[in-house]
Amino acid sequence: MSKVPTPKAVTKQYDFLNTEPDGGFLFSVRGGIPLTRAFDELSLLLAQGQAVVEAVCEVSATEDVPEAPRAAVRLLDFSYALVQSMHNGLIEHENATAKP
Repeated sequence: MSKVPTPKAVTKQYDFLNTEPDGGFLFSVRGGIPLTRAFDELSLLLAQGQAVVEAVCEVSATEDVPEAPRAAVRLLDFSYALVQSMHNGLIEHENATAKP
């Protein structure tokens, strides 16, 4: 009896950055990428975004809303933690459901 492989969760194509009046998009996320790989990349993007915002907080003084840059860092902190939690949960789920 042949075993039917369990499908893996993958990305779906997502077009973004509309640059044309007719709806043309400049960028897209490719479909078919395993979510574990996509989560890895998203995590790296968030970490880099956080590093940039932290650098801005160190070198610029915002007089109108002094806490705005720090709030952005906090939002990235929460986002990064959520991505890591989701990624770890997905790996745990895959390990738990893997057939020996």
